[in-house]
Amino acid sequence: ISPSTLSWPSLSPDVGTYTYASAVQVSIKNNNPTRTWYLKVAASGPLTSVSSPANTIPISNLEYKLSTGSTYTGMSTTAQTVSSGSTGHFTLDMDYRFTLDWTIEALSDYQATITYTCTDTP
Repeated sequence: ISPSTLSWPSLSPDVGTYTYASAVQVSIKNNNPTRTWYLKVAASGPLTSVSSPANTIPISNLEYKLSTGSTYTGMSTTAQTVSSGSTGHFTLDMDYRFTLDWTIEALSDYQATITYTCTDTP
């Protein structure tokens, strides 16, 4: 997975929705022709401000899709399958989209942990 840490630029309250094309690249290699791989993604919790007192933004405001796809999916704390495949070497680019609601979210830097898992279990 590259990069291991992703930083967004400062966001303007005038825009509202931001897209980060090819934000993350995931490489998968499978040498077992009898096994299908499943790439899953999950967040550890909401986006949380680094300032005190801590404010949160629902993690579903952060959406993802394969760069080759057309539909974004809201991030969740439950692992969701992004893609699957069989034997071979695969490189998947992920796009992120983030929607802000400046009427309810405090100005601050926010962070969240996103985990990508590749498994042979659907």
